[in-house]
Amino acid sequence: QFMLLQAQINPHFLYNTLNVISWLAANHQDEDIQKVTVDLVTLFRASLNNGKNVLSLEKEVEQVRSYLEIMKYRYPDSFSVEYDIDEKSKSLLIIKQIFQPLAENALNHGFLESGRCGLIRISSLIEEDKLILRMANTGDAADLEKIDKLLQNDDELSKKHYGIRNVNERLKMYYGEECGLHYYVKDEETVVEIILPIDKLKEDL
Repeated sequence: QFMLLQAQINPHFLYNTLNVISWLAANHQDEDIQKVTVDLVTLFRASLNNGKNVLSLEKEVEQVRSYLEIMKYRYPDSFSVEYDIDEKSKSLLIIKQIFQPLAENALNHGFLESGRCGLIRISSLIEEDKLILRMANTGDAADLEKIDKLLQNDDELSKKHYGIRNVNERLKMYYGEECGLHYYVKDEETVVEIILPIDKLKEDL
């Protein structure tokens, strides 16, 4: 079941990325097509990851950085990104393709649907025996009630927003029920937080 959920993510962001390349080609932006293609290669190198389920946090951040760079070509001036990754956390191993679906959700629902511009912040820190990952955005505030229903596997919502439901389910399967996604709004930012036990982030379990 875990591997099936993992496999569902790949075609989804490949579809979106190829849409970006098609749009650039239609507008004769040849140099940009080359750059986007390089970012796509980076995305899939991390996705394939030699068949392993986990990769370093540093590589996971590199993957989402490539994804967001691709989306900047399609939606210029719509958003900016800041990264605050604790150096001590970079070598920790986490299941792959966590950040990208969360970034896609933040971009679509925080900015693109409303036409707002804003900031996405991706961060990590270590507190005692926990790794805390956060993604915050300054776009439209999330509907927390709707997200809660989605994370509880509401059938109708899951058809439209399976990306974050997928991440939530994989986190719980791999690290335990308490390690799913936690959404909240603070200081006019929508934040999604993941708290993982460090003792499970040092090898491919």
